[in-house]
Amino acid sequence: MKEKIKKNIKYVIIFGAIASMVMVLLAVIIRKAEPGNNKISLEKIDKISYEEVKALYNNITDVSCQGDMFFHIKLDSGGKDINSLGKKELLDYLFSYLDKNMLLSDKTDINVIKKASKELFFENVSLLENINSYQYGNYIYKLDGNKITRKKAICHSEHNYINYLYGYFWTEEELLMDVKIGELKDDTLYDILDKKRGIYDGEISKLPEMLIDAPYYRYHYVKKNNILKLKSVELMSTD
Repeated sequence: MKEKIKKNIKYVIIFGAIASMVMVLLAVIIRKAEPGNNKISLEKIDKISYEEVKALYNNITDVSCQGDMFFHIKLDSGGKDINSLGKKELLDYLFSYLDKNMLLSDKTDINVIKKASKELFFENVSLLENINSYQYGNYIYKLDGNKITRKKAICHSEHNYINYLYGYFWTEEELLMDVKIGELKDDTLYDILDKKRGIYDGEISKLPEMLIDAPYYRYHYVKKNNILKLKSVELMSTD
């Protein structure tokens, strides 16, 4: 009887040890799968030059017919990841890059679009199906087989957005670029909350004072394959 009890205790101990090992293994697997713990693909940011920031900022200025870049984001609602932003807005960002780098033509190979999208955005974004009847500048674009074709159109927008580089800083994981945003209606500048800021004559040096306490966009970039890619955008109140 004693031998049987010892034998059962032995089995319980062995089973308990196996169960503990399984639980530890599962905990490790779950932890690795948690968002925020998987940072293997991201590179450490040691230093950012003004030229790098200026290149990124250049991509959000003089965008299509609307002036500068605009996102539909609620104030102080937190960062919106790429796939949470509007496809039209992402296309504006993408085509601004393509246009400024002279990568657009009457027949643009879709691989050019895919490559640029991969370089610009941290997450995979599917935008090709949204290009049909999409207008950028003086052209309307559409998907035609393995090409993006275009035809001329009149450039028109009801809005004229104006921004300026408010500041930037970085951590080991992100570059954060702050950009003030306003809208010009006739000769009057308004902030993004439609608060009147005064008459604007096009003199950029006046913008810091005119939009001193206005909301601003914060662009979040991360580095992957030695390229700074847009990860998220948020609209923030000035402290």
